[in-house]
Amino acid sequence: MRYQLAFTKPPSGQFRVTAQPIGSSAPPITTHYRNDEAFLRLIDRANLAPDEYARLVFATMVAVTSPETPACCEEVALDMQQLTLLQLTSPRRQVA
Repeated sequence: MRYQLAFTKPPSGQFRVTAQPIGSSAPPITTHYRNDEAFLRLIDRANLAPDEYARLVFATMVAVTSPETPACCEEVALDMQQLTLLQLTSPRRQVA
């Protein structure tokens, strides 16, 4: 399935990723990570297409270097295994 991902890093908060399913009425899925490095480690293991991997890394860096400014990525194809690995399976989730 295709998702639109948005990344946010509040100055005093955790790194946050929101995944909105495209073409579906399903609610967005938001996960809070300890930090951006935790998310980057997960996308390293997610077996993404090289162009999608590069876009996710770039959007992560934009979000981290511009606190409180959401960074958005174009559509990204993620299967259930990748969603699970990235912890993007519940409508709202806090990753320890």
